Amino acid sequence: MVHHPFVSILMPAYNAEKTLAKSLESILKQNYSDFEVVIINDGSKDRTLEIAEKFSKKEQRINVYSQENKGGNAARNKALEIAKGEFICWIDSDDYVDSNYLQLLVKGIEEDFGSSVMVIQNLNFIPANQDSNIEFSDEIISKNDFKKLFSSFSIEKYGYNCGKLFNLNIIRKNKLLFEPSISISEDLIFMLQYLKYVDY
Repeated sequence: MVHHPFVSILMPAYNAEKTLAKSLESILKQNYSDFEVVIINDGSKDRTLEIAEKFSKKEQRINVYSQENKGGNAARNKALEIAKGEFICWIDSDDYVDSNYLQLLVKGIEEDFGSSVMVIQNLNFIPANQDSNIEFSDEIISKNDFKKLFSSFSIEKYGYNCGKLFNLNIIRKNKLLFEPSISISEDLIFMLQYLKYVDY
């Protein structure tokens, strides 16, 4: 019998009133239903909290928490503390995902790859004011093939949290957090720390 894991979607949000609703609407269209959304409102000064709470009242899977403005990494760490899922993935408040986003991520751990992996899903990255997309293929990355992260994914340039599935137990067991003082390539640093503990 296939185990369908519970996934926590983690979303730090700061002054995201222009994009938050569209992002949440894309999440609620997921084909995979076993998930929660943890929104950390990082002291927004616009309507971010109002919009998040409006969605939360209509959808019980959306949970909203607020803190004083401490920066994106502090918000991410708070989300990791609150998450209840077996696995976590990140969707920023200005990210929009296809309806099969979670389904494809979870597929990577359901097909006998085990749970101690990092699953990377196809990602279309559209740079601001550009027409071209940067596309990554679906992939299971094993500890013996990390060089693919650089040769195939240019992970040193595009090491975003979005499009990846992480085992929350690995994160908590090894006390992995985002460093609040770092604001450049913090996603990449977190990912590389996580990969040290991948078993597959």
